[in-house]
Amino acid sequence: MMFLILPLVIYLPFRELTHLRELYLSHNRIETLSSGALRHLSSELRLLDLSHNQLRRASRDEFSSTRAKTRLYHNPWHCDCTLQELMETLNLEPETVNGIVCESSVRGAGEGSRWEDPGGAREHAGQPLVKLLDSGVNFCSLQRKTTDVAMLVTMFVWFFMVIVYVVYYVRQNQAETRRHLEYLKSLPSPRKTPTETDTISTGL
Repeated sequence: MMFLILPLVIYLPFRELTHLRELYLSHNRIETLSSGALRHLSSELRLLDLSHNQLRRASRDEFSSTRAKTRLYHNPWHCDCTLQELMETLNLEPETVNGIVCESSVRGAGEGSRWEDPGGAREHAGQPLVKLLDSGVNFCSLQRKTTDVAMLVTMFVWFFMVIVYVVYYVRQNQAETRRHLEYLKSLPSPRKTPTETDTISTGL
């Protein structure tokens, strides 16, 4: 068991704590998890408590592959696709999962519905994230649709550039061909050299 009082940004060397079973980081006003800060947590860790802090954002990168039971409740979470993916990855403590409440959020899409965001960033404020996900809200829909649209736009631009290049290439070839033909026409006709037959015919 380990209790810590930390600054706002976590960056702790857990590599040497090979027998750590429980890590309590609650009530520390932690706002940010440094990338990879929890990477070297012991595989024997059974409980990770990050409750009652000031965390608004977190991703799978910070938690790496930890399988410890995790507490994230009582933090002012900003609910978005990154947090949704983290929720699907972590082994959250069932008794506290309803305490992961959205203080703000990005646009979410209801299952099979149009975008629902009449209230902006506070549309889902005060609601447990797990209940929103269970009701069909998907914070990753906008991100995935945006990615799909970006890919389509990129493909269209690439295709348009190819067409423009082909048209330009064909026109350039046509112009070169016309110039070459005009040049050939402008050349003086070669004089006819008298042949032996012509000489004999003239003599007769």
